[in-house]
Amino acid sequence: MQRRRFLRAVAGAMGVSPLVARTVAAAPKAHNIRVNFDRGASLHPALQYAAVAQPDQRIRVLVQTQSGSVNGDAIARSVGAVHIEEMGFINSHILELTPRQLTALAQHRNVRYISPDAPVSHHSLSATTLKTLYPAETNATQLWDAKTSGLQATGKGVTVAVLDTGIAEHPDLKDDIHAVKTNDNARTARDHHGHGTHIAGIITGTAKNGSYVGVAPDADLIGIKISDDVGHSYTSDLLRGLQWVSDHRERYDIRVINLSVSSSIAESYITSPLAAAVEQLWRSGVVVVVAAGNDGIVRDAMFHAPANDPYVITVGALDDNATADPGDDIVASWSSRGITQDKIAKPEILAPGRKIVSTLAGPSCTLAKTFASRITDDHYIRLSGTSMAAPVVSGIVALLLERHPHLAPDQVKWLLTKSAKAVNGGVTVDALTAMTLAQAGNVGSANRGLKPSLAWNTKGGSVGWGEVYWDEVYWDEVYWDEVYWDEVYWDEVYWD
Repeated sequence: MQRRRFLRAVAGAMGVSPLVARTVAAAPKAHNIRVNFDRGASLHPALQYAAVAQPDQRIRVLVQTQSGSVNGDAIARSVGAVHIEEMGFINSHILELTPRQLTALAQHRNVRYISPDAPVSHHSLSATTLKTLYPAETNATQLWDAKTSGLQATGKGVTVAVLDTGIAEHPDLKDDIHAVKTNDNARTARDHHGHGTHIAGIITGTAKNGSYVGVAPDADLIGIKISDDVGHSYTSDLLRGLQWVSDHRERYDIRVINLSVSSSIAESYITSPLAAAVEQLWRSGVVVVVAAGNDGIVRDAMFHAPANDPYVITVGALDDNATADPGDDIVASWSSRGITQDKIAKPEILAPGRKIVSTLAGPSCTLAKTFASRITDDHYIRLSGTSMAAPVVSGIVALLLERHPHLAPDQVKWLLTKSAKAVNGGVTVDALTAMTLAQAGNVGSANRGLKPSLAWNTKGGSVGWGEVYWDEVYWDEVYWDEVYWDEVYWDEVYWD
């Protein structure tokens, strides 16, 4: 129950209203229901609970199929469901149906696994005039300086895709940012919430007076709006954004994606369609940087995709205590950390994430109205969270790839973790040392010996949740009827 209270407090602190469902209504509460979970079923345990608790509730699910040639319409018709959309790059389909129909769907010979379509919980120049600490704290400013012979980098020529609430026009951001939307409920691709614009400034914002400068000021951005105009989104919206990157990565030469979002439903990376999608992009040469989340050290802090995927770079938040002295740096108390349900330690690295000042989407955006006291210098806002830490690392990746464009994602991850500096509670990113290692050659490779997600299991068959770590008590009455189906939880929470 502790986690439920925590998330409700988060939603209240954020001023987030209950989701306005598109075709799926929020599930009513169901109490004192016990479920005999089938650990061999190709069905997420939250959906097994739903089949008993609310069998006639209309819901949307993500169905992974055995191959890309499977007809999603035919599968839907076979159980009386409605086929909504195909996610071709991960052999998946979105269906609408009732939980009562899920058993038959899970037993279909072409179905591999079924997950909920859950809400998404939504980082030559001079450093002498900077009003922020994080570029210098990570040694990124030393790479801007032309005096560092052979190491100079500002991210020029590297494209970073930000999958978030969009990117608004701002004096510090380039006029030619490519903006797209993958949420049908959004009117435009521009940011009306503020989260995505803040992320963009951390990566590449450049104030004319030099007071606020992102980590990679010359990098190119693509703003992919996965949310509606007030910040709400579902897993399918994020998947659609990842599909867009997959379809357009060569055209726009996308090398990095920043994901300061996570699924609100806990799920092993082995069965998660989000994990399958980010692994697909990782294997195609795109570095995926993900915020760890703000759940601290609660038991399931690292149970949510895509932050729990072992391939990606998961970033926790460093608290620099508002000083330039690295001696007082510490992992932020609220930064998610721990072991995933698949026994993987996360996050791999920390980056500054407390009291980060960056670009504001405008006086009428959601964040400006809700947190007016955090606005500074009119065009900026101060936020804290791992959402802010992830784009710091995305910017550093852009610096590395400018100088060394042939680095593979596994090599980039190896460089960042190998060069990281020890702090109280973890290790923090060091751009200068990472670049020095890359320049020296003999770069290693991370992620050796990992088991890929279900979508990469070429042998076919199904994978039940019994193959990963779960606890039946964890699912009874917790996820289905209390929190995750009616509230959205973006990542910037701690307004300290």
